Amino acid sequence: MSVKVAFYEKIGFVEEKRCVKISCGTDQNHPNEHITVQMQMKIRLSLSYKLFAAFFLILLIVVGSMFLSRFIFSYNFQNYIKEVEIENLESLVPVLTALYNQNGSWDFVRRDPENWSRRLENQANLHRLPPPLFADASRTKQHRGESRLLMLDENELPLIGIPDQKDNSKIFSISSGDKVVGWLGIKQQKPFNDTPPGALLKRQAEHLTVLGILVIAVTVVIAVLFSRHILYPVRQLINGTHALANRDFSLRIPATTSDELGTLAENFNEMAGTLEEYEMLRKKWLTDISHELRTPLAILRGELEAIEDGVREASPESISSLHHEVLRISNLVEDLHLLSLAESDSLSMEKLPCSPRSILEDSVNYFQSRLAEKQIEIQLMLDDLAGFEISADQNRIEQVFFNLFDNSCKYIQEGGKLRISGSVKDTSCFIRFDDTGPGVSQKALPHLFDRLYREDHSRSRQTGGSGLGLTICRHIIEKHDGEIIAESSNLGGLAIIIRLPLILDSNA
Repeated sequence: MSVKVAFYEKIGFVEEKRCVKISCGTDQNHPNEHITVQMQMKIRLSLSYKLFAAFFLILLIVVGSMFLSRFIFSYNFQNYIKEVEIENLESLVPVLTALYNQNGSWDFVRRDPENWSRRLENQANLHRLPPPLFADASRTKQHRGESRLLMLDENELPLIGIPDQKDNSKIFSISSGDKVVGWLGIKQQKPFNDTPPGALLKRQAEHLTVLGILVIAVTVVIAVLFSRHILYPVRQLINGTHALANRDFSLRIPATTSDELGTLAENFNEMAGTLEEYEMLRKKWLTDISHELRTPLAILRGELEAIEDGVREASPESISSLHHEVLRISNLVEDLHLLSLAESDSLSMEKLPCSPRSILEDSVNYFQSRLAEKQIEIQLMLDDLAGFEISADQNRIEQVFFNLFDNSCKYIQEGGKLRISGSVKDTSCFIRFDDTGPGVSQKALPHLFDRLYREDHSRSRQTGGSGLGLTICRHIIEKHDGEIIAESSNLGGLAIIIRLPLILDSNA
């Protein structure tokens, strides 16, 4: 049975749910037991055989249509020949009438029926029937077949030919005056083999058969080559999907065609690239999270072990240091929770009309003391936002501004400047944060909104940030149908630009 299964798999078939039950009788010790063997296999018809079957079915339809047209042509051609022969036979009636009137009887025909038979057949362009299969050789050579012409006198006695009750002879009457003096008919040849029309149809059938065989052979070759050409990229896609299922995202499929299969290969490569990028981000995310958690936990562990071992005393300073690390972990967990809600579309939003200028001014007042500690000069240019409103969740927008101000307090050097400006264009308002730096490299600008991203030299972990603030800002702004970008500031540092849609009738 294993050999049979291997053969089925080789040709593309596998049997499905084919069960064989074998009963070996009743055991004397166990009368109710039967030995049952069940073999189950799956039936699968590969795509190559389906394509070949489709081509072959179309081929059978075409070849069948060819032979059907041949039979239709043969039938119509035979009917045409019969009609021509009948018309020619009918044209002999006036000739025979004139001969009868001239001779006064049919004795001239009775004296030499074979001669008159041939003369009339030649004049009507008739073909003789083939000789009998077991006829005498000399007689066959002499007569070369049986006459199809049938001629009877006024008493319906045969003059030429022998009437057959089984044939469907066409009979015309021969009249002299008002009297019927004879009958003229023709034996219908069905089929009319061994005649020029029959030979024509035979040659046509032979040529059509040869043509059908050639068409079948060429179509089979084309079907095999075409199915292989189509299935080659399909097999590559199958291998590619298996690789993706095994988490191998590096495989790429060359797009060798410009049709739908080529487009499918390009889309597969894009999907594989996206999955590879997400896999890299996932690994980086796990690495960064573990690092973010490991650092404060290591500090907590060291501080607690030092107090436990008596190396340090549980002084207010050590308690404050432990509390600071706990806050770092708590803030990181809170940011992670908020980011997970934003990325899963579970972040609650209660959008109401609110003034972006008022929210900004309140945020500035909240961070005024922290900015003053680092002697950071604040420059507000928000007059263009007066009277305009946005539809937003005020708490979430405040959170965005708080994160931006918090970054400014951490990263702007002492004695620097922070300029906040607002403008309105078309149906949107633009809010811009410019600082004096330190700045961010052009290479790092596109990654500032990535999770846990920081530049190494100035925006490092020693400043205390989790690296998730700008990522959270981006999600909140996008939930408000806006956008946030980063670019180099003309003050020498970093510029953050926020665009939010306005309520159109707010200034009416």
